Amino acid sequence: MAISKTFTTIVDKVLKDSGPYIGIVKDNVDTQRLGILRVFIPQLSNNENDPKSWYPVMYLSPFYGFSDPYITNPKKPKKAKTATDSDLRRTKHSYGMWMVPPDIGVKVLVVFANGEVNKGFYIGCVPEGHSHYMVPSLGASDRSDFKIGASALPDKDRPAQVPVAEYNEENVALDVKNNWIENPKPLHKEQFDQLREQGLEFDYLRGALNSSSQRETPSTVFGISSPGRPYRDPQSEKDLQAKIASGGRPTAAELAFEGRKGGHTFVMDDGDVTGNNNFFRLKSSAGHQILMHDSSDFIYISNSKGTAWIELNSAGDIEIYSGGSFSLRSEFDINLHADQNINMYAGKNINILAEDKIATESTTQTINSKKNTTIDACGDLELKSGTKSIWDAGTTLGLKSSSTMNLQGRPINLNTADPGKVNPVKDIARNSFSNAVQTANRYKSVSKRISTITTRAPTHEPDVGHLAKINIAKVLADPGEVDNNAGRVPANALTVKGNSLQDSTGNTTTFGPKLATDITQAKTPTAIKGMENLAIYLGKQPKPAKKVGTLTADETRALYAGIAKSESGHNYNAVNQIGYLGKYQMGAAALVEQGYIKPEYYKKYGPKNSFMNDPAAWTGKDGVSSKEAFLAAPAAQETAMEGLTATNYNRMVKTGAIQPGDDPATVAGMLQTAHLLGAGGATAWRNGKGGQDANGVTGDTYFAKGKYAIATLTKDGTSVA
Repeated sequence: MAISKTFTTIVDKVLKDSGPYIGIVKDNVDTQRLGILRVFIPQLSNNENDPKSWYPVMYLSPFYGFSDPYITNPKKPKKAKTATDSDLRRTKHSYGMWMVPPDIGVKVLVVFANGEVNKGFYIGCVPEGHSHYMVPSLGASDRSDFKIGASALPDKDRPAQVPVAEYNEENVALDVKNNWIENPKPLHKEQFDQLREQGLEFDYLRGALNSSSQRETPSTVFGISSPGRPYRDPQSEKDLQAKIASGGRPTAAELAFEGRKGGHTFVMDDGDVTGNNNFFRLKSSAGHQILMHDSSDFIYISNSKGTAWIELNSAGDIEIYSGGSFSLRSEFDINLHADQNINMYAGKNINILAEDKIATESTTQTINSKKNTTIDACGDLELKSGTKSIWDAGTTLGLKSSSTMNLQGRPINLNTADPGKVNPVKDIARNSFSNAVQTANRYKSVSKRISTITTRAPTHEPDVGHLAKINIAKVLADPGEVDNNAGRVPANALTVKGNSLQDSTGNTTTFGPKLATDITQAKTPTAIKGMENLAIYLGKQPKPAKKVGTLTADETRALYAGIAKSESGHNYNAVNQIGYLGKYQMGAAALVEQGYIKPEYYKKYGPKNSFMNDPAAWTGKDGVSSKEAFLAAPAAQETAMEGLTATNYNRMVKTGAIQPGDDPATVAGMLQTAHLLGAGGATAWRNGKGGQDANGVTGDTYFAKGKYAIATLTKDGTSVA
């Protein structure tokens, strides 16, 4: 390694101990472009402010190499003889990993090969204090203090989870010793403003994600993040740019900055303890991203402005949105094939031009023009009807020929016979979808809707179809810290106060003592970890219109609260990755059975839930005439759930899956199992044949959750306090 003569006072030294040492970066400007830092090492010097006491150390790459043709090529090439000789086969080709030099003040681990100071290397960076929440993804948090981020957003515009910076460790008012992970963190304004421009600030799957090195322990988050551009960006400094343009080099003082805006991120998240947030994402500092989300099962690609995106989901749907033009060109054929309908809507014109021939074929063809229809044939115009042909003009019907006109009929009747009526052409059915428009400095879904004949109309983010599929309760699940003594992971920081439970947000609910005992003594079964805050959800559950089977009304309510907690976190608007709807995640088969979906549609399209996007598939029961209407109708969802549960109970009584001697907890367990697997699947499960859904959730898990809902939300398993 060649060391600049600047360091001659140091390089003459030979150290007795090669290290490693901890050094503090004092200078990261390297005119040789070799990744050399100058570091202060307290063990080797006591004058931190004297540049002559700083040690030069070179970057040690985890992987680096080069191909030298004078070594690797058996036919040794001739040596280059001129300075301009640029034959690629006679020069080195380098490759490997390169990480940018750390900023001034960062601590690095330093070694000196053979004790020679001119062979110093920094082999890693030493994390400082608690400040690595932003690594590797600029991790988002639900513990943000908007005031710290200097944001004046009203509460309704404040997402539950936002990108944050590190909390200020110099703030004596914050707890840095014990519960420091709970400290509020300043809103990362640049990243948040970026999300608002994209329309993703409320999208916790595509926007701000909580993938941080400090989300849980042991961490399941892996990745790399670059520092990002500085706030005082050299590219905007006109004098500095002029200096560089004239051949000058920037000084360390000219490159000094106060902070950074956030960089590029490469994140591989294996998911939290609840199984959510499992994804792979490559995201640029401006917001361009490629996201492969395993736990929500979709692939998403978008640009930095949110003006164009593509999504592929597990149902096989491919959705594309373009805020500008959408262009396709092929030098050969373009083939479009749909086993069902092809729907096309244009706000203005549809123009089709073929240099040769246009051919259409169908069983029935209709043309409905609200104004004029003109057919102009430069050659012959031929019209043929296999049976009758009727022309009906509201006013004048004119026929003109510039030459001979031939009329033939057997007979030709003039004003003596009724020609018949033309069957009216019906308008194509219209669908209405929510739209997203820009208001002030953000995009949001508004009441001004899109009227179209298509069954789906993607929008600028926030796309209502995307937001409807977000289970906020699951995405924001807070696993907390591992309690090694109890050996369990609390789902929410619950505090036991007498006969009541208080969660981290201050909500208090008083219920039976068994739940409190399970929490304090860590007796929660493995299958239902994450259900400890069930009591809070019972307070949100409406009383059922009818009890189910042998369960009391209170037990029925507790069962529904447990199912809703497990399925959606009590989110009436939830839509999962395979199209199940609402608070109880009901599919097409269940909704057919409860009278909300037309049976003929289910018979035609089968269990694929995507056909529920078509308003024509809905019966209108309880005023529900579309998927959006169902998601916006809590009363209808409760009615459907009560009907489905009663049906499952009666079926399982007949099959023996529910037996006369079963206690309430067992009945509830079987009903929750049936909600997952159906009555037939629940029967098979009780007979020892196992069973799981498409996501791998087992009947064992759901049975345990159903039993737990009854046992913990009731006194001695019989009544709610």
